[in-house]
Amino acid sequence: MIKKVLVVLCGIILGYWIIDDFDPGTVKGKRVVVTGASTGIGEQLAYHYARLGANIFITARRENRLKEVLQKCRKLGTVEQTYGYAVADMMELGSIENVIESAVQQLGGLDVLVLNHIIYFPLGVWKGSKENLTSVNKVMTVNFESYVHLASYSLPHLEKSNGSVIVLSSVAGIIGQPYIALYSSSKFALDGFFSSLRQELRLRNKDVSITNCIIGLVGTVKGKRVIVTGASTGIGEQLAYHYARLGANIVITARRENRLKEVLQKCRELGTVEQTYGYVVADMMELGSTENVIESAVLQLGGLDVLVLNHIFYFPLGVWKGSKDNLTSVNKVMTVNFESYVHLASYSLPHLEKSNGSVIVLSSIAGIIGQPYMALYCSCKFALDGFFSSLRQELRLRNKDVSITNCIIGLVATENALTYFSNQKYLLSVIKAESPSDTALAIVKQGALRVRQMYYPPSTYWYYLSRDWFPELVDWSFRYLYSET
Repeated sequence: MIKKVLVVLCGIILGYWIIDDFDPGTVKGKRVVVTGASTGIGEQLAYHYARLGANIFITARRENRLKEVLQKCRKLGTVEQTYGYAVADMMELGSIENVIESAVQQLGGLDVLVLNHIIYFPLGVWKGSKENLTSVNKVMTVNFESYVHLASYSLPHLEKSNGSVIVLSSVAGIIGQPYIALYSSSKFALDGFFSSLRQELRLRNKDVSITNCIIGLVGTVKGKRVIVTGASTGIGEQLAYHYARLGANIVITARRENRLKEVLQKCRELGTVEQTYGYVVADMMELGSTENVIESAVLQLGGLDVLVLNHIFYFPLGVWKGSKDNLTSVNKVMTVNFESYVHLASYSLPHLEKSNGSVIVLSSIAGIIGQPYMALYCSCKFALDGFFSSLRQELRLRNKDVSITNCIIGLVATENALTYFSNQKYLLSVIKAESPSDTALAIVKQGALRVRQMYYPPSTYWYYLSRDWFPELVDWSFRYLYSET
């Protein structure tokens, strides 16, 4: 009886995380205002909304930067979308009504208001000094009052469209942090105001949602010197695009030179002329070429901050019979999928130790839980976990500040992966294949934050937790997925 209950509970938990009810199509055509969009999170929000087909209006103080951001938005979006901006200083509360009026006029209404702008006050002990006290009004005006004004002027339009307010807050808005008393106070104030406003809207039966975003420390990749392997297609290609768009200097590598040139061309369109873009043609079966890849990349980039190991050699799905064909494939699969990773990381380490850099290793759910019909693929992914987990420990023992992020990735809708699983009709009907672009973006984010291990989609995390608590259940669930054809 207890086992049955546990099975049901585990199924509910896994099902909750497997189901992703976000449909990117719901953003298409939305009329969106993003504040503080000249840099940082606001800039990236503008790009994502543009890519997803929204009509966007951005605002900040620097007109030249707004024009640059909108120009990139136009490249990411389509000619049918609307792109507009307004120059505004949020210290001037009297200008806020004009921002909303101008946005509504250009967009023809309003569906989403994203409040993101911020003024930072230097870290320091609160001493109640004259400088401290004179900063109170400035910080609260920009970080709190302007949010209230913008939301208030937007509400009539959002009530018409059953729209949304998205408020960018911080962990400092729910837990007091030392040395940032004013910043914390403005974020706490936002939580109080918008929590109350949400209640009032519900009491008035107004279908306007308010999302409070609790954001931690955001890593940056701008200016970083990055190598991406296996970048001619799939996740690697999308990683290159995201790094370019975020301002990194990149060198990509794969076997097909024509594809590398095409990917770099798009990277140049997404990035700026100040960035560096390079490539190295290499076949990872030739381990002797791995040193040249790193040396050439470092020469082009002037150093190295991030090594992303993504390339893969697929071995066809099938029962392991210990046949001659099986056995002759062992060396090829392990050379490309494991040994070349070790070689590339080893040649990169001296450079990464100088820059306090990062290694990002693309693994798989097949690297933490054995999957039927893919014994060799599982073995190389398990091997990566063992090697890089050990290397991480050694680096810490040597006091070397090089992070290693192991990426546990589920099913992704790359051309190679869908071809690989093409005969597994039931698996493909049950498990949603994630977008390569969204997967790549999650990898970039978590790598920038130097996390130890990341999971995408979130369901992979629950499989990871469950594998030791309920090993038989987890094994059975995968056998079931593969048993139906």
